[in-house]
Amino acid sequence: MDLVMKQQSQKQMQQQALLDDLLWAVNQLNEVLGRNITLLRRQTESILMQQSACSNNEQLQLNNLIRSCKEKRSSRSGKYMLLPEANIEPFEVLCEQSSWSGGWLVFQQRIDGKEDFNRGWDEYRNGFGSLDHDFWMGLERLHQITSSGSYEMLVELRDFLGNYEYAWYKEFEIGSEAEDYLLKKIVFKSGSAGDSLTQHKGLKFLTFDRDTGGKKNFAAEYEGAWWMQEGHFSHLNGRRLMDAGPKSMFWYSHKESEEGMAVSRMMIRESESEDNDD
Repeated sequence: MDLVMKQQSQKQMQQQALLDDLLWAVNQLNEVLGRNITLLRRQTESILMQQSACSNNEQLQLNNLIRSCKEKRSSRSGKYMLLPEANIEPFEVLCEQSSWSGGWLVFQQRIDGKEDFNRGWDEYRNGFGSLDHDFWMGLERLHQITSSGSYEMLVELRDFLGNYEYAWYKEFEIGSEAEDYLLKKIVFKSGSAGDSLTQHKGLKFLTFDRDTGGKKNFAAEYEGAWWMQEGHFSHLNGRRLMDAGPKSMFWYSHKESEEGMAVSRMMIRESESEDNDD
């Protein structure tokens, strides 16, 4: 009888130990599940916050979406999302609104020397740089825009002494990539800097890596990219040098020399029937 009771007692103790182990395992599982649920909730909240921020940013971009800088005339220059055509992806642009009656789309800017403009074909086609500093918008976008209607173009220059000059063209258009983005239309209107681009009409855009069919590559020789030929009259994508020379960022009709410029901006705007000089 004592033996039977002893065996029953041992069995009860084993069952209690098993039950204790089971309860401990359940508690551990609850703790793990609780931590995972808390982590999952935090991750979900983070994702929802990110999605909300992206949605707000997309909405801001949509609210800032324009078809042209001229459409968004205001006294404030700045960045906008441009959608010039329905079949083109929107892209960020810099609009100049505070000078020359506004409405200008800046496609080339060199103000601080932060970018190297001696670059290859792909980069000039697609664009490079920062809208806050030096940049090139891209030849393909420039072609798509200027071939869609009539555009005028403004060149702004400043030398290393701080003297400002400009050249205004009442017609401007470049060809397609199949045409090597040649300078298709260029008609001078007025400007204190004089005309140093009409002489380049019909010339193809050159970069140092572009095949010239065995002919001399002047873009490689003069360390830049432009509508280039020997004896060129301008080279605003040349090196930012204080010295004079064919490799510099020059505009020949400024002092009739190849004196390097400190600042260059090129901008386009839809043409009007009659414009008055500002």
